[in-house]
Amino acid sequence: MRKADVKGKLEAAGLARKKWGRMIIKAHERGHFLDDDSDLSGEWDTCACGMLPSKLPRWAESDWGHDEGQPIDRKLTEWGCQFHEAVCDDNPNKAADIYIKINQRAARLLAA
Repeated sequence: MRKADVKGKLEAAGLARKKWGRMIIKAHERGHFLDDDSDLSGEWDTCACGMLPSKLPRWAESDWGHDEGQPIDRKLTEWGCQFHEAVCDDNPNKAADIYIKINQRAARLLAA
């Protein structure tokens, strides 16, 4: 995929200037994610879901074996895991698509 395509889809979604949007674009330009990117994507407080507004319900550390900061919404949790996999697999295009879905879902949940 051309470099402009990943950047363009993130710009169209209004996410190119957000932290993960910038990181995805840089990964696409260089051809891979950094080790730090993989580490950040693997923690609920720093992953794509962790960067969402704090108004979204999240599990506390002691809640039924869930990780602290993990979204209660199952779709966000599923997509957060898929996002981490895309980063670890050095797939910026897939990461961008999932990042967009995560943010669209969060917007719908916050609007409800």
